[in-house]
Amino acid sequence: MKSILPWWKIGLILGACGAGVWLLLPDDAQLVEDLLRDGKIKEARRQFSRLAPAKNQPNTARVRRLELQLLRREAKTGDASAPGRFWPAAMAAWRESQHDEAVFQEFLPAVGSLKNPAEIWPLVAPHLAGAPAPQVERLVDAFARAALAAGAPATAAEIIAAGRPAATRTAAEALALAQLWISAARPEAALTALGDHQTPEVAACRTGLLRALNRNRELLTLLQARLAAAPASLEAATVAELATVAQQAAAPLEAIPYLRRHLENSPRDLENQRRLRDLLLAAGQTEPAIAPARQAVELGGRRPDDLRALGKILEYNGQAAAAFEVWLELAPRGDLAAVDRLVALNPGLYRDQDLLGALEQIVPVAGRPDYTLRLARLEVVLGRYERAQIHFELYLAAHLDAGDVMVELARLLGEVNRFADAEKWLERAAVLRPADTAIAGERAKLLALQGRYDEALVLYGRLSREAPSLEIVQAYTRLAESLGMDGQLYVDEYNS
Repeated sequence: MKSILPWWKIGLILGACGAGVWLLLPDDAQLVEDLLRDGKIKEARRQFSRLAPAKNQPNTARVRRLELQLLRREAKTGDASAPGRFWPAAMAAWRESQHDEAVFQEFLPAVGSLKNPAEIWPLVAPHLAGAPAPQVERLVDAFARAALAAGAPATAAEIIAAGRPAATRTAAEALALAQLWISAARPEAALTALGDHQTPEVAACRTGLLRALNRNRELLTLLQARLAAAPASLEAATVAELATVAQQAAAPLEAIPYLRRHLENSPRDLENQRRLRDLLLAAGQTEPAIAPARQAVELGGRRPDDLRALGKILEYNGQAAAAFEVWLELAPRGDLAAVDRLVALNPGLYRDQDLLGALEQIVPVAGRPDYTLRLARLEVVLGRYERAQIHFELYLAAHLDAGDVMVELARLLGEVNRFADAEKWLERAAVLRPADTAIAGERAKLLALQGRYDEALVLYGRLSREAPSLEIVQAYTRLAESLGMDGQLYVDEYNS
């Protein structure tokens, strides 16, 4: 049978039909997209596995986007391996697409869902080089925000530091980065992040960091440079900061000229008068410290702290009499340390009456037995024996075992012819220390003072035999000779 059409026409017709079918069917990439849209993830993966190996795909960026979309959808279906494969694939797609914006937009939103950005950032960081600056900026911001959301400020700071090199940072960016390092408790890194920027905000942050790091020598140099650049800024607050830092840097001499210059114009600046006083003391310049110390006393309304500082400085400079006056002013205010200084200075100044007045005011309220005893002895020196007895007995009421003080009181009572009371105190002392021959010697003296010479002579004789001492033997000899009796024998015996 003869064909109606020649074979070549039939071939053309079949070719045309195939071409029509090909045009009507979706391409492989479109098929994967349709499958993803329909939620057929496994079939999409199967179709994509046929598509991905093709090296001659006309739209590589499109294929890469499909791969990332597929990995994200697989992760949502519980595929445990998908997240680990996503970021390497994303970086490869970004690089191979020559940083195509559409590919970039496929992985950028995924940053916000990261639970641990620190694990992923090392995979991303090497790919920043050569990428467009706007994309790098957005990617760094996204990772930094994710790290902060995960409670990792140190990671956020590391990300920003890597993504924005120091040479490209503005002062505001440097300050923001430093604040991140501070919140991560990394002050050294924060200081480095500030770079060489010199805005007031950066300068204030740098000052605080140097202080926190105890790098006081650097901070002092910084403050001095700031004052040298703007001499008119020598205000009270600036000088105060300089003084504090100089002391902490063990360099007080470097701040003293600034303080003096400031105080020439503002002599009534109380706090800086105190600072100058303290700096001079720290520098070992005690004599020049007297003037600011006196100024501080007057300007501060004669406050106890300022008076104490002045008193000490006057003593350092050997001005004991002037220091005594300062302590005398403090003592009535209940300042026990001032009373101690009055007691210590009095022997060379002979200010017994003034010391007595201070002790009489302080003893009733101080609760210090040593002051009570000191007052009692001072009353004796001034011949006020009855007052002395009161204070001795007040002391002994709280110190029932103070045998020496009992003997001291007995001696005083004997000198004022209060013999019976004196014997009572000696008896109490003897009960405490029965083997103490000194107490027996005091009793012998008391007997002699009462005119009971025979009893005194017997007691002295016994003591000379049982516990001879030069004082006992000499007292025995004098008494014996006064009675016309030869006591020399006992002296010779003792000396031998």
